[in-house]
Amino acid sequence: MSSLAIISSPLQLLSFKEYIMSNKINDYDLIVITYIKKEENQILNTAKILELDVSKIINGNRFLQYFKLSKLCNSYLNYQRLLIGNFFSDPHLFCYHKLKIDNLTVLDDGMSTTLIKDYYKKDDRIIKSGLLKRLMLLYYFKVELSYPIEFELFTFMRNKINSELIRHSYNNFTYIKSRIKNFKIVDQAYFIGQPFVELNIMSKDLYIKYLTTIRNKYRSIVYIPSRKENDQNLEYIQKKLNFKIQRTTSNIEVFFIVNKLIPKHILGFTSSALITLKNIFYSQSINMDVKSFKVNFDGNRFSDDIISNYYNRIQESGIKIHNI
Repeated sequence: MSSLAIISSPLQLLSFKEYIMSNKINDYDLIVITYIKKEENQILNTAKILELDVSKIINGNRFLQYFKLSKLCNSYLNYQRLLIGNFFSDPHLFCYHKLKIDNLTVLDDGMSTTLIKDYYKKDDRIIKSGLLKRLMLLYYFKVELSYPIEFELFTFMRNKINSELIRHSYNNFTYIKSRIKNFKIVDQAYFIGQPFVELNIMSKDLYIKYLTTIRNKYRSIVYIPSRKENDQNLEYIQKKLNFKIQRTTSNIEVFFIVNKLIPKHILGFTSSALITLKNIFYSQSINMDVKSFKVNFDGNRFSDDIISNYYNRIQESGIKIHNI
């Protein structure tokens, strides 16, 4: 069965690798959709490490990409399975509706995957599209971006959606775990950065305040930033808090695999990497210290219910939530 995959992040790419390995899929085409060069480079480097062949890269303007995707979909018609990396992504949904492939698999995209149950079979959108965009897609491309109803959900999250139309399959990270051989356990605290400041959901001062409180609990911290954090803010964090900034050319899970390291202390706020790293590295012989710190947000991009959902999923994964 030939498969077509649409992905937009390194985590989605890792999920795709796990899926094709567990289902013994060799016949696939992989389409990458990106918006910034840094993101594209990170995805391509991760693909190289995971030994995945990228068939096509779509980037550029958020409106112009739909013309590129429409042309692409017209040339990618003979597939029996479609895999999309993000249930909520408009470009991914555009491809799903344009291709009309019945056999759909939704891959993991971290915390956003846990929100599918809240929007399943509902007209509400997690992020509202502008009127001009909706009209363009509807009248020019004849596409309305509704969420899928029947699909397979491949995820490392434990919460299930109560529907007979959704087939759940669990991502055990079997492939990535098979690469853990002769690794070094490092007694170092790694903090998973998030682009709260860049997304305008937290002020820089508040973000620094939280990081300062956490820094005072550990001898030293290596800060691994999100690919969406900008260099100016990272330089400020480094100077203000004396953190070592560890930029990566792949996602954080693959970074530790490539460097043959098992982190003993993993810290963060709401990143799904807290869960993935625990799932990948935790065992009876490796007692990892994974902590999530509870913070308040001063922006309105996400509702309190969404933030609460994130922390609930982290806690359900056996990770302690700490107030600061």
